[in-house]
Amino acid sequence: MAKHGQETAAFGKAMDVAEDEEKEVKVDAKAIEQAFIRLRESQEKANAKKREAAKELAKIKVEKADVVLVQDQLGLKKDEAEVLLKQSGGDVRKCFVAYINQPPAEPVPLV
Repeated sequence: MAKHGQETAAFGKAMDVAEDEEKEVKVDAKAIEQAFIRLRESQEKANAKKREAAKELAKIKVEKADVVLVQDQLGLKKDEAEVLLKQSGGDVRKCFVAYINQPPAEPVPLV
């Protein structure tokens, strides 16, 4: 008898949990819409900053020989070497120092 009572109580608790899960969750649609608007605006601002930075980098002229030097010495692709050199104002020494002082990339896990 006691076992049957415990089973009935456990079944009742399980039903209560199931009913709670079925209750509708009320969502404030206006708040969600406003959050998406703020997110979109912040993304647009970040993209505008990136475009402006790219325009500024494009204005900086670098010597082809300097790009090749940076590429060879640091083992970078041509476009990576050029960007790093431009970010350093075209100064090869500053470019090497910036490369050395940059934080390391995330380690790739071995499989």
